[in-house]
Amino acid sequence: ADPLSPLLAHLERAGRPFQILELGPLPAGAVVDLLAETLRRTPDAVQPLAKWIRGAIGESPLLIRQFVEHLQERSLLRFRSAEGWVWDLAELTDMAIPENAVALLVAKIARLEPHAQQVLTLASCIHGDFALERLAELSPQPPSDLERALYTLCDAGLIVPCRRGFRFLHHRIREE
Repeated sequence: ADPLSPLLAHLERAGRPFQILELGPLPAGAVVDLLAETLRRTPDAVQPLAKWIRGAIGESPLLIRQFVEHLQERSLLRFRSAEGWVWDLAELTDMAIPENAVALLVAKIARLEPHAQQVLTLASCIHGDFALERLAELSPQPPSDLERALYTLCDAGLIVPCRRGFRFLHHRIREE
């Protein structure tokens, strides 16, 4: 089920050198730095938010990114031209927090327009990378509608363009 294993085996058979880097949880200071840079605020300004996020979902960079997007999509993290990114920690504390990464992804998928959800479901039936042409063969929808949905899914951070079309950002998205 791990999509990386075949690639690593291929590289090894081909005699291509590679290095495996294990990315673990971010230290507290790195979470502060990540949020300060992302939100263009000082580390002191984001410190309470970073502490709350670490307590809510942990220290995984992918989860932090998805969770910050989740907060912004729910208007709990807002951009004001005069102040920049703002949030109300009391409001955040009262919100229901998705249990894990899968719950965040499910919530994101549920907020998509139905057409994009249908295209995501169709794409999940194709093993590996998928191209617009392959989706068009399987769908009664016109290619222009499929293409719009694919870019909506890219904007949502669920799929990404690749050499052969598109691929899921994470295998769990395909499973959901």
